[in-house]
Amino acid sequence: MRYALTLVFVMLFAQFYFVTDGSLRFKSDENRRILAAACFLIENRPDLLAPGKTPFLSGGTPTAKATGRAGAVPSYMRGRSEPIIIPLEFPATRFGTRNPAPLDALVHAYKNENKILADWIILGSEAVSDTNPARDFFRRFLNDPNVRWIARFREDNGEEIYIGEVSNGRGAPASQAPLMDVKTLSDRYEAIYDRMRFLKQNVEYVWRY
Repeated sequence: MRYALTLVFVMLFAQFYFVTDGSLRFKSDENRRILAAACFLIENRPDLLAPGKTPFLSGGTPTAKATGRAGAVPSYMRGRSEPIIIPLEFPATRFGTRNPAPLDALVHAYKNENKILADWIILGSEAVSDTNPARDFFRRFLNDPNVRWIARFREDNGEEIYIGEVSNGRGAPASQAPLMDVKTLSDRYEAIYDRMRFLKQNVEYVWRY
């Protein structure tokens, strides 16, 4: 029991540090969209957090040249889904992971067969920025007729997170997705879900992210 509690606290500390400035307070100008997106999913789309609903997410880079804000969302929503997180440069360079096989499968299926091997998607604006060598791969999702983009979360600095659902021909482009109130949702997350009784749920999935 003592070991389990210690493991939970270590996981939570690592999670908090990732999206804070080191003082365990969230950076208001960069990371509020992570909490806002998590709150939206918990309260509006809990069906996407169920077992068997596979999300595909853009991540960061191992060199920390770019941080994948989208890739941090699952550990805050505390779902039971198993994500596929692709490092920003991977579709162009195959750089950023020790186990490229599942990522290769997703990239190949999308590039060559127009198949999305996931049920829903979270992308960060850093994935589609001009500085990312794999930007064309990620940008294609934003207007894919098989993806219905359901929400956008924009920071004051212009950076965004997009959430979409694979819809098989019933898509809507990311530009038409509702722009959510990041401050209200992130404040709500901190008031309701930033508590041990919530964060201890499904903690075994944290390391997956």
